[in-house]
Amino acid sequence: MSLAVMTDQSSSLETLCPRIHPPSGQDWESLRACLSGGARWEMGQDWLSEPEAGFAPAVVWTGHSGDRLHVLAELQDEEVFTSAAGKNDSLWLQGDVFEIFIGLRGHPGYIEYHIAPNGCTLQLLWPDAEALMTTPQKGLPHFFAEDSAAVLRATHSAGGWAAYAEIPASSIPGATTPLSGQVWDASFSRYDETPAARRTILSTTSPHTQAVWHRRAEWRALRMAE
Repeated sequence: MSLAVMTDQSSSLETLCPRIHPPSGQDWESLRACLSGGARWEMGQDWLSEPEAGFAPAVVWTGHSGDRLHVLAELQDEEVFTSAAGKNDSLWLQGDVFEIFIGLRGHPGYIEYHIAPNGCTLQLLWPDAEALMTTPQKGLPHFFAEDSAAVLRATHSAGGWAAYAEIPASSIPGATTPLSGQVWDASFSRYDETPAARRTILSTTSPHTQAVWHRRAEWRALRMAE
């Protein structure tokens, strides 16, 4: 979360999101087998000249099944931590979190999902990027989204943790089905907290010139394959 934004959607970076068959099951092995052939994103820190000490890699895979986007993130982490206890807690202030930002290209509205390692989630639906500028922290509940159609999950894994999301077109302002041919603006980020060191390391799939996730002009274009 941050109050500095850019609204010009001028990014020329485009990723092709392949069409996939829906996962055969909801176990993590099935999810990984399904998404491992999808579009692959790596997180980095483009606003820095080189990654900061303690930076841990994270990889995100995406694919669509005609009516929804599937997202799988694998996040390396030596100390998985969150103090989050409930839905729509301020997860980015409470430890490790994986974040998803999705909006239809040309539409001002977008969805923001947070997933903590213990499965707690935060869902925000923004009418446009300017709304964040005029919203004090206590005003965030006005933008909470009760999106029961989206699937948001997390699990601990060897060497870190993983997060999975299924995001139907109905959750994205202006999006329709089938998804084929549509272009969505997309960004994935993380907060990697090490409590003992009192340190939080940020990273993202977007080429941000500042560590400000709502700079939508710097998100990548995600083109849904036929």
